[in-house]
Amino acid sequence: TIGASLGEVIEVDVADLGVHWRKCLRVRVKIDIARKLIRGRKIKGEDGADWWVLFKYERLPNFCYRCGLLELDLKDCP
Repeated sequence: TIGASLGEVIEVDVADLGVHWRKCLRVRVKIDIARKLIRGRKIKGEDGADWWVLFKYERLPNFCYRCGLLELDLKDCP
């Protein structure tokens, strides 16, 4: 569900049982690179509490950490 909020989910790296009980979960998502990359998102847990989920991106070209666009790097950011 969290991965689908970013784009089309291609693959979720979980055990054969479909359960993942660690702090990290790797999800491969097809994203629109014209949109800003976000650092994380709030989700509502089963207990009704809000949780902050931090995203880490792999295998990306340089992008601007200030505005989140892939087309720019920090020195070119307006």
